[in-house]
Amino acid sequence: MSHHPAKTEQDNRFVLESISELLESTGSDIGRLSTTCCQPEKSERMQALLREFKQVGQPYECVRYGDKLIEFAEKTGRIIGGMHVTCCSPDREQIYQSLLKHINQLFLLAWRLKGVAHE
Repeated sequence: MSHHPAKTEQDNRFVLESISELLESTGSDIGRLSTTCCQPEKSERMQALLREFKQVGQPYECVRYGDKLIEFAEKTGRIIGGMHVTCCSPDREQIYQSLLKHINQLFLLAWRLKGVAHE
């Protein structure tokens, strides 16, 4: 892990655009998961996942948003992991894999937004 405090405006723009694209993909995955879940309204985990996604909001250039994304990644990772291991249908395996990959990418970009690169 290395600090890069002198981020360029171009780098910030790239990070924010990447975050925006990943949030869109994550939202699509969550939507697919919700529509294929046998009990989406009754599942506390599904409701928590939807709440967390709504709360993360749109990306903005700020260290605080990086913190917000890190918290989002940690909370949703726990929720998705719990849902994944207790899911009653193997048909959703690829959705879980895609979600976890997107959440991890968001986590790494959040640190980059804060000026920390993981190499």
